Amino acid sequence: HVTCRLVGSWQAGDRDLFVDDADRWRFLDTLGARVEAFGVRLHQYVLQQNHFHLVAETPRGNCSAFMQSLLTSYTVYFNLRHQRHGHLFDGRFKAKLVEGDPADGGASAYLLSLSRYVHLNPVRIDELRDAPEEARERLRSYYWSSYLQYIGRRKRLDFVTYAPTLALMEGAAATRPGRYRQYVEGGVGEPDEV
Repeated sequence: HVTCRLVGSWQAGDRDLFVDDADRWRFLDTLGARVEAFGVRLHQYVLQQNHFHLVAETPRGNCSAFMQSLLTSYTVYFNLRHQRHGHLFDGRFKAKLVEGDPADGGASAYLLSLSRYVHLNPVRIDELRDAPEEARERLRSYYWSSYLQYIGRRKRLDFVTYAPTLALMEGAAATRPGRYRQYVEGGVGEPDEV
């Protein structure tokens, strides 16, 4: 589970990692290219205004190289486009290994709860804390996450690996996106699990 934040000491008034959709698309294009180049398996992502989350496997043990390439490339683009200079990200990325107790379902159970945590990130805000239906509606329309792809409301991206998480849902393969939607949206209003 990789997270990275906008640098806190960025110039006054500049608090956005993504100024507009062109920035978000560029980040996703860069992410897709790096996933392919570094042999990464990307399971989930969410882009927020000042940070992002990735759930990824790095079979080659190259998480640091992957992230350095991703962050450097995006920073160069962002600084050129927005006529800025200097650091964009707050130091090194944070990464937490996905593992779990085999007696409790092991890494699979943790991966499932982590996927819900990541996908609910856009609606875990104070203004929606006591408005679960509004939070669900906002979640179903939040474009900058892999959630809509998981539940079949948006075309899947080639560089995201959906099968391992969906395989954790019971039932026939055709019903898993719906079950996944129930699972994720059932977490609206609940405390964070990870």
